[in-house]
Amino acid sequence: MTQTVETWQHKDTITNGIRMHYVTQGEGPLVILLHGFPEFWYS
Repeated sequence: MTQTVETWQHKDTITNGIRMHYVTQGEGPLVILLHGFPEFWYS
């Protein structure tokens, strides 16, 4: 089954006073991808 952008869930959380945006999709093992400035979350 192929998942598309439409199934992504965009959320925000505040940690140590910093708002962080994250995106979740699907099931299975957790994968964390971090980017650096000035990239976008989807780069």
